[in-house]
Amino acid sequence: MRLRRFFFLMFVIVSCQLTVFNYSFAQVNYQQDYKNAKELFQNGKYSLAMESFKRLMPYDKANPFSVYASFYYSLSAYKQNYKSVSKDMLNQIKILYPEWEKIEEVNYWLAIHLFEAGDSFQALKILNSIKNKSLTSDVNKAKQHYLSAISDPETLRMMLEEYPKDEIIGISLASCLSKNLSTADERRELEKLVDTYHLNRDAYGLTPSKPFFKETYTVAVLFPFVVSRLEPTPSKKPNQFVIDLYHGINLALDTLSKQTEVRKN
Repeated sequence: MRLRRFFFLMFVIVSCQLTVFNYSFAQVNYQQDYKNAKELFQNGKYSLAMESFKRLMPYDKANPFSVYASFYYSLSAYKQNYKSVSKDMLNQIKILYPEWEKIEEVNYWLAIHLFEAGDSFQALKILNSIKNKSLTSDVNKAKQHYLSAISDPETLRMMLEEYPKDEIIGISLASCLSKNLSTADERRELEKLVDTYHLNRDAYGLTPSKPFFKETYTVAVLFPFVVSRLEPTPSKKPNQFVIDLYHGINLALDTLSKQTEVRKN
């Protein structure tokens, strides 16, 4: 009887140890599988990475990498131009893991999808809601890239009206206007933007070209002398001002000629 109890107790102990061992082994496998999938992603092998991340995506208490695998699965799909697959996965993460520590990275990539789909206003709204300072550089680069591609100044004006303190929108509008100034109002608007954001006037075509001076100029002047009315008369000639102007030009030419001679000597 004692022997039977002994063997039963040993069986229970061994079973518990095997359970702990199997659980630990599963943990190690999940970690190694995630590491391998991440390496595939970093090496640009996105198709293989998708397959590897896919195996890690189902929820399991022993798997702490489910949401991370889902996120990188989405990025791998995006890199292969499977845009709808990528966007659907990002939206699924927002629904299932709204408090995830990297949820703002999910929002960033959703904004990229919106920009590429032409919904610039919604994309801009999402980017401007991101508070994570570590993403500031990426957010600004995305805004500069996609806003610079907008060729309609009215669209950028509406964005600037909604976000008047957003410098990137203002600079994008200035760049857009400088490419095709068609009215005096647009030039004044551009002048104001350049002054507001302390931009280089030359880069936006606002500095006048430097004057070019030649050594010699040939000038032709046509006067309405009305020759038929130049006969001597006691009254003042109606075209006297033209004659006076002509004599004045001759005097000026004579003076310039003398000054030139003096300089040469």
